[in-house]
Amino acid sequence: MINVIQGFPDTPEELKIKINPKDEIYASIQSYLNSEIQKSENGEQLLDYMIDTNEENKNKYLKFIIDKMRIKKVLLEKEYMNIIDETTLNENIKEALNNYTMNSNDTNIILSKISHQ
Repeated sequence: MINVIQGFPDTPEELKIKINPKDEIYASIQSYLNSEIQKSENGEQLLDYMIDTNEENKNKYLKFIIDKMRIKKVLLEKEYMNIIDETTLNENIKEALNNYTMNSNDTNIILSKISHQ
């Protein structure tokens, strides 16, 4: 019922649903990457490569994620530029990627490639 009420411009503040930007960013990144992997021709392989110890396969997975996160980061910057500062956004992206990849080294590689140069 709150979602229906929330759609009206005169909805009282106390009835509006508020979600922490950190949680929104995590959900957005997870959903986006999962969707992009499912849409790709080699989605099953990418999921296998995510945990593969073969460096060549791992690099294929990382390249895919880097390419997708370059796009997603720009969209997140536009969406959150008036809500949170850039440092907080980057920290939230890092945490979301850490949770997604479950590998801080992979996260650091991804972040180094998607950061503004």
